[in-house]
Amino acid sequence: MGSRRRFDYTAIGDTVNLASRLEGACKIYRVPILIGESSAILVRRELLLREVDVVRVVGKTTPVRIYEIIAEKEKATPQEEERVRLFEEALRFYREKAWPEAKIRFELLRDDSLARLYVHRCQEIIEHPPPPDYDGVFVLESK
Repeated sequence: MGSRRRFDYTAIGDTVNLASRLEGACKIYRVPILIGESSAILVRRELLLREVDVVRVVGKTTPVRIYEIIAEKEKATPQEEERVRLFEEALRFYREKAWPEAKIRFELLRDDSLARLYVHRCQEIIEHPPPPDYDGVFVLESK
């Protein structure tokens, strides 16, 4: 059965697993494309990136910082650059566990679906504080 000339290849490994998880995570974060930290390092000179989150994928213990590609740097508008700056400022407060301050800053980006997700997260954390050892890493449990 079959042919000696026909081959069926498949990609496997950590990189492919992460790519698959990030593809699915685009729906969670409501962004068109996500890249991992190793890709971000390679393209950050050419592309305007926005840090999105730090995630842990199923089967891995090491978290990965993920980014949204906004635009080519030379084509990015001042509004896009300002939106990234404001979001990253809010994200700094979030990571410092200053959730009320982070929420206020995310609310300034009311037309941004990712910022609205963080407003919701901040509200949940304010109402139901996490344990002291909370590291802020979001676990991506599905593809």
